[in-house]
Amino acid sequence: MVVEANPVILAARPEFDPLLEPGDLIAIPKRPNEVTVVGSVLNPGSLQFRTGWRAADYVRAAGGEQRFADASRAFVVLPNGQAAAAGLGSWQRGGPPIPPGSTVVVPQDPSPYETWGMVRDISNIVAQISLSGIALAVLAGTR
Repeated sequence: MVVEANPVILAARPEFDPLLEPGDLIAIPKRPNEVTVVGSVLNPGSLQFRTGWRAADYVRAAGGEQRFADASRAFVVLPNGQAAAAGLGSWQRGGPPIPPGSTVVVPQDPSPYETWGMVRDISNIVAQISLSGIALAVLAGTR
């Protein structure tokens, strides 16, 4: 479970203060020094955190988007577990600065595969109709 630990935020928003029970354990992980880029990029992996870099900077450093990447649906998973739009659209200027420990996800655009699936289905239907027509012609010719 990810909790808010900033005392300033907890003072202003006490509803964020987690309720602890006997036996609960609080583990604070070491602050990471990387940002991970996954999905439809040329070289997915972890990159060293750079102050002020945005999602677009990390995607460029990972080799850029692949041909069928869907940058408009890219998102960032923040260290606290929340997800936010990455802002990779041309008018979004790469989104807000990315904190260390985040993951930038660039999904693949499914539309090229949807088109091929439709072409495959239509060609199967045409093949079945052709075979049915040939079978009917053969049956009609044997009488």
